[in-house]
Amino acid sequence: MKDLIVSILRDAIERARAAGQLAAGIPSIGIEAPRDSAHGDVASNVALTLAKAERKPPRAIAEIIKSHVAMPAEVSEVSVAGPGFINFRMSPPYWHSEMRRAASAGRAFWKPRPWDLRLGAGKKVQVEFLSANPTGPLTVGHGRNAVLGDAIARLYEAAGFDVTREYYF
Repeated sequence: MKDLIVSILRDAIERARAAGQLAAGIPSIGIEAPRDSAHGDVASNVALTLAKAERKPPRAIAEIIKSHVAMPAEVSEVSVAGPGFINFRMSPPYWHSEMRRAASAGRAFWKPRPWDLRLGAGKKVQVEFLSANPTGPLTVGHGRNAVLGDAIARLYEAAGFDVTREYYF
């Protein structure tokens, strides 16, 4: 998704430059999740980074960039929010294709890249979970904590840590 959004923004900025609405070169384009999910799936602060070079308000730059965005099928909406963030909402077919890709790749979809495995680099981690109270009744919360603890341990393993699980009944 990040590569797609960066590509869309680069093309839009290039079109705006060709139209004479922007003069500065293309900066590095930052992509992040918006603070408020109502704004969309992905946000970029590229208009804020261009403001000084363009000598225009970031929101005006964001509107210029938005007007030059060529909407691919993967994007359902582009909007400008706050001081000049450009927000993208991905279309349902995009999410459906990502789910199909994840299902067909199986476990390999979730495997980290080889350079991400250096994060843990064999460091030892102990995850303690499921301390169910043997003197009282078991609850749904006890089952939830078992699943949560095991999920945390699996995340550590995926990041390259040597994980020891310890749980009590």
